Amino acid sequence: MQATPTKQSNGTAVVVKLLHPHSNELQILQHLHLIKSPFNPTLPLLGTIKLDLGTFIVLPVAIPLDLVLRC
Repeated sequence: MQATPTKQSNGTAVVVKLLHPHSNELQILQHLHLIKSPFNPTLPLLGTIKLDLGTFIVLPVAIPLDLVLRC
């Protein structure tokens, strides 16, 4: 799935992702954020949106490492 970035009101580029039903992704992401280390590469969770359609998470736009290394 490809996501199109948008911007928060403060200008931060973000991606809004719809989680699969019954996914543990939100809980896993929240747990990984408890690890306070400069070596933790987890993207920060900027917000969540819960609707009848499902749960959305808001993450900052990031460039995959493999794309950076190819340049």
